[in-house]
Amino acid sequence: MKLALLGNDLDALALARAAAAAGHAVVWVADAPNLPEFDDCLAPVEQWEDLFDDDLADAVIVGRGSADPQLCSRRVQELVKQGRAVLTTFPLVPSVLSYFEIDMARGESGAAVRHFNPVLGSAPLELLRTALAGTLAELGTVESVTCERALADRSRENVMWHFARDVEMLDAVVGGLDRVGAHGGAGRGPDDPQAYAGLSVQLSGRDERPVRWNVVPAHGDPAMRVTLLGEQGRVTVVWDVAGRAVRATLHTGAGDKDFPLSESDAAARAIEELAAACGPAPSAARSTWGAALHAMELADTI
Repeated sequence: MKLALLGNDLDALALARAAAAAGHAVVWVADAPNLPEFDDCLAPVEQWEDLFDDDLADAVIVGRGSADPQLCSRRVQELVKQGRAVLTTFPLVPSVLSYFEIDMARGESGAAVRHFNPVLGSAPLELLRTALAGTLAELGTVESVTCERALADRSRENVMWHFARDVEMLDAVVGGLDRVGAHGGAGRGPDDPQAYAGLSVQLSGRDERPVRWNVVPAHGDPAMRVTLLGEQGRVTVVWDVAGRAVRATLHTGAGDKDFPLSESDAAARAIEELAAACGPAPSAARSTWGAALHAMELADTI
């Protein structure tokens, strides 16, 4: 598979490197400085419309890059309208309207439009689903779910960026989240920039189980901790700053039990799934954009 890279961020770079490691060819790179391993395929960003030519590349990885969010969104829309397969980092832009517009273009062209959320691609999601389904006997019925995100930068932009990633994971685990309530830190109103520094979000869905997401200061703690509180104990899963799950533990009166975690690479898996989506058997399942849109709708509701 031949890939182009338009715009750089840490996740886009991880995807490009995973593609190269898997034997795919990164043949065109723009708006992605300081990538010496791809120096031989650098192109002027003004020539991004060259990507409309499906002979140039089979798919395009799109990162945030230096472009204005509106321009970044327009580029993706135009690529999708041309039927180009696209894999974006997530969240790519902050406006939910952009996600709707890209989704409309996807519906018209039938293009494969995927997004990369490393938190969603981590190993213990099936463990969390199993615990919620009540099949983890030591835990009993799960009564609530809490997600705590530790951030050094608790600006509105950074808090909302992380919430969008985390809430997609929570929706994938719990299923059907569609109601949102939120409180700002220290009783601050929504127009106060400091409100997001202590943001607390309450979510619920089809099964009425309460789900809470909080942002807290970073004091050397894990980047994210998800806790399922059951009748007889709790399950805790910890993620690092790169979005990798590093520990999953069952805590009960009988003691603690760690669950093994596989050494999965979320970026490598995303590239593998992109290659399958670009294959000869078109399917609605080729695209993940509906899930990205739903996560952004939940974020926008705040």
